[in-house]
Amino acid sequence: MIDHKPICVLCKLKGSHEKHGTILIDQAYTEAKALCLDIENNVDQKKKYLKQNLAKLNESVKILETHAKEQEAAILDAYKKALKQLTADFDQRFNLLQSDIVEISRQIFEIDHM
Repeated sequence: MIDHKPICVLCKLKGSHEKHGTILIDQAYTEAKALCLDIENNVDQKKKYLKQNLAKLNESVKILETHAKEQEAAILDAYKKALKQLTADFDQRFNLLQSDIVEISRQIFEIDHM
């Protein structure tokens, strides 16, 4: 027996016709294709947006690295200047103390030889 009446997949699986809407295959294909194109466009727009954000973030990283290098150079320069000044202050105070030691030693020697 051949039945020439079209049925939907759900009706064939369940064995009886449920009350649900049906559309032509061409119409379903057109709607599904349009939906897929919308999704694809949304994905493409999201991808473009993400690429733009990635480019901005990469640029920010480059700027940050440049600033970090500049700050490091400035800190190193300040360190070198401070070390140079500290060394000069140390040398000056050391020489002054050495002079005081020599003078006190001389005075002790004079007292001892009186």
